[in-house]
This record gives sequence, C-alpha cells and structure tokens, in this order.
Amino acid sequence: MTTLSKDTRTSRQIVLDAIAELAGLGHAITRENLQATTGLTQHIVDDNVSRMVDEEGTLRRVRPGVYELVRGIGKMPNVYFTDIGEDSSLIIEVDDCGKLVINDPRVARKIAERLSGNYAQNLMLEMKYQFGMVSQDLMLELKQAKRELSQRIAELEAEKSNLARKLAERPTQSSLGLGFDEPATSQH
Repeated sequence: MTTLSKDTRTSRQIVLDAIAELAGLGHAITRENLQATTGLTQHIVDDNVSRMVDEEGTLRRVRPGVYELVRGIGKMPNVYFTDIGEDSSLIIEVDDCGKLVINDPRVARKIAERLSGNYAQNLMLEMKYQFGMVSQDLMLELKQAKRELSQRIAELEAEKSNLARKLAERPTQSSLGLGFDEPATSQH
C-alpha cells in the first residue's frame, strides 16, 4: 500500500516552480496557465504573482494577465566593497564568486565607467519598457472609453427615436388642449 505524501512547498515555491517549468517549455506565463499548472486558486496565484512583479522583480507584466520571467531569478549573492587605506585600493567580494583586489585607481575608474554604462543602458531599456507599458495601458483605457461612449450614444439615439415616435403618434392640437379638435355646433 502506498501513501500519498503531502506537498510541503509554500504556495510561492509552487508558483515559482510552475513559472520555471512554463518558461523552460517555452509556454506563456499567464494567470490561467499558472492556475492550471499549480492547481492553486486564482486568488493565491494572483497574490504570489503580484508580489513577484511589484516587490521582488522576479516577473515583469507584459500586459494584463501575461508575464515574462526576468533574468537572474533566484537569490542575489551578497556583494561587499571595501576601501583600503590611503593608496585607494579596493576589494570587491561576491559570495560564491570570489574576491577582486584592485590596487590601481585607474583600474577602479575603468571598471566604474564600464559598469555605469551597463547601468545606463539597463535604465534606458527599463524606461522604454515602462513607457511602452504606460502607453499600452492608456491605449486600452482609451479603447474601453470609446466602446462605452459608443454604447451610450447608441442607447441615447434609441431613446431619442422612441421619444420621437411617441411624439409623432400624438395628435398635436388635442395634446395642447385648445379644443380645436371638435367642430363647434350651434344651438338654435
């Protein structure tokens, strides 16, 4: 007889594993795919995904309900910088990667220039991405507003037609109550 073992992973870990599986298979990372893959409720999936987008940066929202995995998933290693003495030496240590000792300030400047270029490029790409997302969101909101206005205009035109038809069905003089609708009779 076999016993079923209970899954002891947290809902976050279950969602992360599903994201890695979907990405590895080349499938879209959507709310629906995550819910189907994990078996978790949509509320739990949405809660975890929101944290991964807004707080952790593990995911990036491509459009509502569709996400992409940000490179470098996993724990960021600690990075330590140590300035040594008057000779402007610098030690850079990265957990699980090693230590770099820089004794020449020109080398430190060169590294800083190179990394600042990477940072600027990444910042520019992120700004372009964010601008695109805002533009897309505004476009979707504008389309929704146009649909709602078109629907409201159609409703008002139908209402106008109904009122015009009702008005056309009424005799004008009798509706005014002037008494012209009956011929006057003389009594002799």
